Amino acid sequence: MGRRTKAELESRISRCASLLDKQRPGWEVSIDLDRFNLNSPIDDIFGQLFESYAYGLSVFKWPKDITREASALKVSSGFLLGLCCSYGEQADAEACWRKEVYRRIEAELESIEAEPLSEEQIDRMVDAVKSKLRQADE
Repeated sequence: MGRRTKAELESRISRCASLLDKQRPGWEVSIDLDRFNLNSPIDDIFGQLFESYAYGLSVFKWPKDITREASALKVSSGFLLGLCCSYGEQADAEACWRKEVYRRIEAELESIEAEPLSEEQIDRMVDAVKSKLRQADE
């Protein structure tokens, strides 16, 4: 299979982000883009959200083994791009993920500017800041 186009990567990552929205709304504020790495089971999207790639797969009820069928499912939704692509494609996929996270955070900030903060929004933001502070202390 040839290298995926940027449009294909963006489409897959957008679908993946939509799945995350259903499973864990507001997930984007938990992603540390400074350590984000699709080749790391701890620093990829699942690793950062669920503490490990394998546990993230179990949350979505996908098998942990990398069978051809499971791999196709995970790649088609954007979660396994780091393991099933060339280095250049991985860099493109990581750039697309960063763009998706920034876009979502920007949208959240725009909604905050447009209306008063809800208690849930404040709690999510406080939790995200606390998490960043704990990471900085380590």
